[in-house]
Amino acid sequence: MGSFEFISVFIMVLLFPSSHPKAKGVASDSASEAAEYSIKGSLYDYPFSSLPNLEYLELSLNQIFGSIPREIGNLSKLIYLDFSVNELSQEIPPEICNLRNLTHLALGSNQFSGPIPSGIGTLHNLIELYLDNNTLIGSIPATFGNLTRLVNLYLFHNLLSGPIPPTIRNMISLQFLILSQNNLSGGIPNSLGTLSNLIGLILYDNQLSGPVI
Repeated sequence: MGSFEFISVFIMVLLFPSSHPKAKGVASDSASEAAEYSIKGSLYDYPFSSLPNLEYLELSLNQIFGSIPREIGNLSKLIYLDFSVNELSQEIPPEICNLRNLTHLALGSNQFSGPIPSGIGTLHNLIELYLDNNTLIGSIPATFGNLTRLVNLYLFHNLLSGPIPPTIRNMISLQFLILSQNNLSGGIPNSLGTLSNLIGLILYDNQLSGPVI
């Protein structure tokens, strides 16, 4: 698919998501039809600077590869960003932390590597954060404790290490915390017991030790 065709489909999905066969409630009759509509290519040719008022960007379940361009930080009005289930790789660009209006950030089921940008902890409007099923390394940023509106935090199936940060006790809106299938170590913080809204806590397949809270 050429750059022009890719961008045309890109805009169509952004403006008319219900026309895409992967939209909720719309099923494709055959695998070939689904493949025909799947977006293939990279984000390098996408003119981020041309859409400064964009608020919703949903490109999940495609075949988009390469890295996320740093220019994504120019979409300052973005509220919803979903690149999940693609073939994106390299590190999550720190410029994504400039998107201060984000309420939904989904980058799960890709091939991202490197550490989680600590600046994500400055996205105070975040309600949902999905970074699962990648190869992210390093620790869970202590700055996540600033995400007091966050309801869902999915970090499972990565290579994260170190302790669960005690600042997680500040995430008072948290309902689902899924940290399984990592290399997390140390004890389970007693402060998790203060998260009165917590419905689901999944920690299996780590190297955690000590008593259960």
